[in-house]
Amino acid sequence: MMRALGFQRGQVRLAFLIESSFISLLGIGVGVSPSLGFSGTLIDNISQNIPGLEYMVPWSELLLVIFVGYAASLLTTFLPDRRVSKVYPAEALRYE
Repeated sequence: MMRALGFQRGQVRLAFLIESSFISLLGIGVGVSPSLGFSGTLIDNISQNIPGLEYMVPWSELLLVIFVGYAASLLTTFLPDRRVSKVYPAEALRYE
């Protein structure tokens, strides 16, 4: 439909990648933020019974997981998007 409105192939690809990027970053943020808060509270509660237990966030591993998840999201968007952006406008508007 976007191609029929005059968008170029690159613009269609960019629009899908921006949308996917926004959704994946929002999902990552919604997942990571509460988990950091809840895990801190959980460790605080458990540490009352276990002396010497302290809360440490493994930042390097966390950033790696965030990066891999974001890259996988963009990759799974980019591969089908290449095929979709090559559809001719007349073919996209054809009703079956």
